[in-house]
Amino acid sequence: MLPAVSIGIAYFNPGSSLEMAIQSVFAQTFQDWELILVDDGSTDHSTSFIQSIKDSRVRYFCDGFHRRLQYRLNEITALARAPYLFRMDADDIMHPERIALQLAELRNSPVNTVLGTGAYSIDEASQILGMRRLSHHTSMGYSFIHPSVAANIEWWRANPYSQEPWYYRAEDAELWGRTASHTNFRYMPEPLLFYREHGPSSLEKYLGTAIGLVSIFYQRRHNKRSLYLKCIALEISKIWTMCVVEETPLKEKVIKKRFRSLTDCEMACAQKALDNVMKTPIPTITLEE
Repeated sequence: MLPAVSIGIAYFNPGSSLEMAIQSVFAQTFQDWELILVDDGSTDHSTSFIQSIKDSRVRYFCDGFHRRLQYRLNEITALARAPYLFRMDADDIMHPERIALQLAELRNSPVNTVLGTGAYSIDEASQILGMRRLSHHTSMGYSFIHPSVAANIEWWRANPYSQEPWYYRAEDAELWGRTASHTNFRYMPEPLLFYREHGPSSLEKYLGTAIGLVSIFYQRRHNKRSLYLKCIALEISKIWTMCVVEETPLKEKVIKKRFRSLTDCEMACAQKALDNVMKTPIPTITLEE
């Protein structure tokens, strides 16, 4: 029988965080899933770990090439066998209720629905920092915490990611903007993901994101020229800020602006969910077997 849900993770040299991401899949209260793991030419030790997993629901694909994320996300869409596809990243952690709650919403929504959720912020040591701030709708399109997004597989296949090289750091923003006219974007405020904060991105990565966003703004400049110029100015100011704070104590303040503090009750609930994930075993075998 085909699974009810496909969960897709594309990764490149993910390190130890991949194990926690996969633990969170096995920790789901909803278990009728398949996990599609697509290696984008990793050179670390992730292959050995993946090949040791013993569960027929886990499917692993590797062609040895580094083709970038957009290509791999479209590949996951082609490989998915379930009627719903859930995005996930190799360095984040799903709340144990994510699939159950998000799937229930999708099943009661139109086929063109793209559904994102709220998220907790965690640091590189998986300590809970707070609740991730997010405005899920902007004047230039929609903005989700991308590994929280899920949609009907028909929508994914009708709306592939652009593989233009200048979108390699802004592939989600480009897709949401391009499909806004015929998509029912929805947002669940419930924090169903633990989103890992890595500090300010490297200047190279940030420039890649900025180039993609500027390209998106340029495509829409004709009807909203003043907004286009405003967005360009904003991206330039962000790049300047990035250059200034990257190697200074100010970067901690930049990181803290991304999330709000949790109440004692919220922290207790978040920690309980994260503890449940951390104690969930992944069925493995030794490669010699």
